Amino acid sequence: MTRLVVCLLAGGVAAAASAQTITDPSVRPSSATQQPAAANEHPLAPAVRMAEDAVKAAEAVPTYTATLYRKVLLNGQFAESTVRMKYRTTPKSVYLYFVQPHAGREALWIEGWNDGNMLAHEGSGVASLIGSVSLAPDSPQAMEGSKNPITRSGLAEMGRTVLEQWREEMKYGEVSAKLFPEATLDGVPCRVIETTHPQPRKEFAFHKTRLFLTRD
Repeated sequence: MTRLVVCLLAGGVAAAASAQTITDPSVRPSSATQQPAAANEHPLAPAVRMAEDAVKAAEAVPTYTATLYRKVLLNGQFAESTVRMKYRTTPKSVYLYFVQPHAGREALWIEGWNDGNMLAHEGSGVASLIGSVSLAPDSPQAMEGSKNPITRSGLAEMGRTVLEQWREEMKYGEVSAKLFPEATLDGVPCRVIETTHPQPRKEFAFHKTRLFLTRD
């Protein structure tokens, strides 16, 4: 199975705070090659094609489990969390178990069920005595510590998020696309597509974007 891992690095404060990620030794600068684009083709076009293939591969996997290590910039501060996820493609179903913070917290969402709401249950404290509560996936309580609702969980959704970004950025120039064919992620051989915008513009949400794909 092709695995997708997305790393979005914003400009300014976020880029400075993420310096360790940017210089991650698992992505060797010496292995970088410029993504070859056809004549009159946008520099992002090859990256988009590779991401489309990876999303199709992820969509073909019926079920899987994963551990999510998240580091999200919220209100000028980084929020880190570790969450175990179980995912089913049809019907689309997501179960989350929080390791830290909020150890023991659980969330479940199934497409077309419970009026589109998720069920959540705290793992400890007074709130855990209440039992499961129904929450809108995009409500502030459900979105605590995250920029994406549970409805956008999963490898394919992560890939589609990057595709939406790159397709929008294809309306503009000022972008570099590189391929790192010999990277690793936790010891797993990967290819990495990296796109960079040299100048901050309001049209670009992120200075640098990396998409990790396991090598076949």
